[in-house]
Amino acid sequence: MIVLLDRGFATNAFLQAVAATGAAFLFGSPPSANPPVLRRLPDGPFLSRIGPVDVRIIECEITIATTAGTHTGVYCLATTLLDTRAHPASELVRLYHERWRGLLAHAAASRSVGAGVGAGGAA
Repeated sequence: MIVLLDRGFATNAFLQAVAATGAAFLFGSPPSANPPVLRRLPDGPFLSRIGPVDVRIIECEITIATTAGTHTGVYCLATTLLDTRAHPASELVRLYHERWRGLLAHAAASRSVGAGVGAGGAA
């Protein structure tokens, strides 16, 4: 199992608890977090550590398109999926991008449902 996290939930204690269950995690961390580079990997990412948990950091650029336009940002994805052959960086970036698409679709649906409610609570 892989747990996709919002960076707001990615505290050391929570990540340790997830790792202790045997589940893997993947979350976006701002580049300003500046995780230590323990060893560069052949495909570009690097090994690092968050508390006692070994992680692979994947630096990537993700573009998100919405009705308001597009936004491109640089993200650092952190994961406990350390095997680069079994879990290529490109696949993890794609998975994280899909998470964003799901969040944006949910937000759009919530706005459209909320917009149909009148002052009396009925649509």
